[in-house]
Amino acid sequence: MRRRTYSGSSHQRSFRSWVLVRPFRVVVLGALMLSTIAGVGASAAADVWGGAGSNLSGVSCMVGGGCAAVGGTLAHNSGGGATWRSLAEGWGGTSWAIETTPTANSPDGLPLLGVSCTQMSTCIAVGEYTNSKSIQVTLAERSNETHRWTVGSTPDPNGKFPFLSAVSCTSPDACIAVGSYLAGRTLPTLTARMLLERLGGTGWRIQTPANPSGAKSSSLSGVSCTAATACTAVGEYVTGTGIEVTLAERWDGSRWTIQTTREPSGAKSGSLTGISCVSGKACTAVGSFTNGAGTPETLAERWNGSSWVLQPTPDPSGATTSSLSAVSCPSTWPCTAVGTYTKPANHSVMLLERFNGTRWVMQTLPSPSAAKSSSLSGVSCTAANACTAVGDYSDSEYDSGAFAFWTLAERWNGTHWRIQTTPSPSGS
Repeated sequence: MRRRTYSGSSHQRSFRSWVLVRPFRVVVLGALMLSTIAGVGASAAADVWGGAGSNLSGVSCMVGGGCAAVGGTLAHNSGGGATWRSLAEGWGGTSWAIETTPTANSPDGLPLLGVSCTQMSTCIAVGEYTNSKSIQVTLAERSNETHRWTVGSTPDPNGKFPFLSAVSCTSPDACIAVGSYLAGRTLPTLTARMLLERLGGTGWRIQTPANPSGAKSSSLSGVSCTAATACTAVGEYVTGTGIEVTLAERWDGSRWTIQTTREPSGAKSGSLTGISCVSGKACTAVGSFTNGAGTPETLAERWNGSSWVLQPTPDPSGATTSSLSAVSCPSTWPCTAVGTYTKPANHSVMLLERFNGTRWVMQTLPSPSAAKSSSLSGVSCTAANACTAVGDYSDSEYDSGAFAFWTLAERWNGTHWRIQTTPSPSGS
């Protein structure tokens, strides 16, 4: 899969992209993070929220029809608390089925955030979880031909709350994963730092990123590799003057180097959350920026082999916020990007845009009959007429307190999008 999710510039904003991409999760994840700092348990923090259900954060499809989607389930327990559990589902060509993950029943598990498949039977998923010592650590899991997932050993940086949000693999044992962690000792001094890990012949190892000069904080949200020695990662960083700007870095097999990205004219801030590359001269990155009036809008940039160039993207009429979280390009074009926008009444609505080689256009999506709010977080295309997008929907607003939410998958056949039935784990 060539895609996203986390971005942030301080402990208060470290879940910013979840607000834009998966609105229903920000309250819980923000509460989990701050409550852990304060010494409050994950179950108690989650229970403050009141929601329950499942979501899909990322998807990766193979030519031939198979897909893997990952996410999480928030379930209330008999003790009155609530905990996250990891979720993986597989598409075999006719239906989605839940797959066995080792952290699915972890008492303090958290969702899987990104996935990349290189073979029908081999996928790598990344995220984070809380270990037996109540410490949040990075997570990588691998699937096999029996559709069972096993945990791999990933190193953790010297910091707090590390996680991996996206991964891109070129073979079963050659992957790059990106994410973030918080550096500092006390709450006021915690700042986001980007995290890069590489899977090679000796396992996962932390890599040294290229740090923008004068950056106060930084994070990586998406990564795409076309070869083991050719990867591009995207995210954001905060300049010395406190401005949040887009970030792109390139791996050449030996080191990471910063690429100059563009900011829309008059932008107050910008962030890239997803990327898809088809060659060293063709990458598309998406995200959001805040315009001069303070309104978040969609953002797309294209790498042509020598520079990043802004691409105009449409925003839904009347939207109070809009963002793109993931993108997939099976060839130079078309490209498909997904995300979320918010209506004036605070309704969150899934968003999908398609680049036809000339311009980006919005596509019409069918909505589940019970949906009052919806969001798309991941997309994977294997051909111009074969894409799968995943996310979640709710029967009420994501921030309305107690509500239910469900996994969502939609399939593009070259003509229109159709909703696919996805199973819900028991207890969600």
